[in-house]
Amino acid sequence: MNTLKRYYWVLMLSMFSALVMISCSETEGPTDPDEVMEEEPEIVVEKPKLYDIDDNEYSIDEVAGRQWMVENLRTSRYRNGDLIPNVTDPKEWSELESGAFAWFNNDPKNDDKLGKLYNWYAVTCCPICPEGWRIATKQEYDILLNHYRSQFWDISKGEGGTEWTNFNAIGAERRNLKGEFEMVLDYVNSPKYLFTGFWSSTVYNEWEAFIVYVYASPNSLIRAKLELSIQPKQTGISVKCIKEI
Repeated sequence: MNTLKRYYWVLMLSMFSALVMISCSETEGPTDPDEVMEEEPEIVVEKPKLYDIDDNEYSIDEVAGRQWMVENLRTSRYRNGDLIPNVTDPKEWSELESGAFAWFNNDPKNDDKLGKLYNWYAVTCCPICPEGWRIATKQEYDILLNHYRSQFWDISKGEGGTEWTNFNAIGAERRNLKGEFEMVLDYVNSPKYLFTGFWSSTVYNEWEAFIVYVYASPNSLIRAKLELSIQPKQTGISVKCIKEI
């Protein structure tokens, strides 16, 4: 009888010990350091920002060793605070010999995505870029072209603009000498080459100045190439600014 009692108490003690061990293992948690490490949050590095005199915000990116404004210029004032006239009438635009801007199709809704179209007089008569920034010269665009050489990049279709990787070439075609707006992405109705350009500060002659432009033909709608050309000074062209060094 005593032997049976001893066996009974030994069994009960073993069961109690087992329950205690299970309880401890549930409350203590994992002992493996890899199991207790918390997942590190993803670090998002924001691009530095730039602001013009109208307090428009721009991102900054480095291309070919220089810092460029990512978005197209949208200011309605020169750096000294003077207003840049918004000329909507085609005939008046065609006769200008002073600075002016226009929105593509004279529609202010295009400002956020496409920026403004400026004639050459506006980008050269006095500083138009934010403090410490300016319009790039032909020589600086030559460096950019040498960096890209003959490479081609895909462009993606968008409403009234074209996106080009790396240089972020989003433009609104141009306003020509007659004051007419010409679309970048009129694939269906336009048989001509598709075009978006950016002013340089370098003059070619009394009537023309250098631009850099991206073009694609209707037979190659998803390919674009960077080139140098000249345009009449009255033409409305998009603007990017480069950081001074």
